[in-house]
Amino acid sequence: MKNFAKGQFTIVSNSLVMDKNLDAFEFRILAYLISRSDNNNFCFPSYATIEKDLKISRSKIIGAIKKLKELEYITVESRIFDNDRQTSNGYTISISEISLDDVSEKPSGILNELSDVVSEIPLGVSDVPEQYTYNNNHFLNNHHLTIDGIIEKAQLKRLHIPKDRKLFETAIRKMYSAKQITVNGEIISQDDVRAALRNMNYEITAEAFETLRYNNVENKVPYLISVMYNLLIELDTS
Repeated sequence: MKNFAKGQFTIVSNSLVMDKNLDAFEFRILAYLISRSDNNNFCFPSYATIEKDLKISRSKIIGAIKKLKELEYITVESRIFDNDRQTSNGYTISISEISLDDVSEKPSGILNELSDVVSEIPLGVSDVPEQYTYNNNHFLNNHHLTIDGIIEKAQLKRLHIPKDRKLFETAIRKMYSAKQITVNGEIISQDDVRAALRNMNYEITAEAFETLRYNNVENKVPYLISVMYNLLIELDTS
């Protein structure tokens, strides 16, 4: 069994690998959704995000999602903001047949002990979590970037003035740690904020910097948080 760096893998049961009802695209997208899901087996990547991460055409993604829903591997729900603007679908993973109840070893040693039970599926997604944990349906998931990883993706070193770098780092850390933020009168949960932060890159930093530069605001950190969140959401739904 090939070893991967800590956090850079997703574990699924061999029953999924051997399911002849799934073609290669459907299986890969299912594994991707598992890797993105939280402890409630829920995730909400947009079609654009899946397309970007997996390099699979949108038509294949839509067809695969439909097939996975028909096979009852996932349930799909439409998500709409309070202003009636539709956002990405939500997906709940419905698989529960992976059983790890007899495993007593620490997660760091799990791969060596389960070579006959599970298969590793490296997804090639750039955002990987700090560690993996068991959830109630016995998945081992990886989906959270560390705050340092998010700041690294923001490439703040490319901002020339130290106080600008400090301002952006403060805003990003507050976004990550806050239980909720308010943007345009809408309360955004910590889970939604952290999901948006997965899309952080230098383009977001640069555009937010330009917006801040041309708008003379007194409370820069809250303003910057609002600007960056809106840019991240636009990127995820574009």
